[in-house]
Amino acid sequence: VIKLNDKEGLIDTKGNLVVNNIYDYCSSVCEDMIIVGINGKKNALDRKYGYVDKNGNVIVEPTYSKAFDFSEAELILRQNLRR
Repeated sequence: VIKLNDKEGLIDTKGNLVVNNIYDYCSSVCEDMIIVGINGKKNALDRKYGYVDKNGNVIVEPTYSKAFDFSEAELILRQNLRR
């Protein structure tokens, strides 16, 4: 994960930018998928999460309250986490 101007992205082992640094949160690669988050700078609870692939292509738009690691071709997303 690389951070530039308060935004996160991802570089590969050779230092090439794979996911542009346009996200407020970017996880490491898990089974070729990366969890990304937008907004929520003041409060992580306001952040919305989605997934991009290891090439930076958006797989699931970041509109969910929570996202978990991709496992065995299964995505786990949660909407409206607050009660």
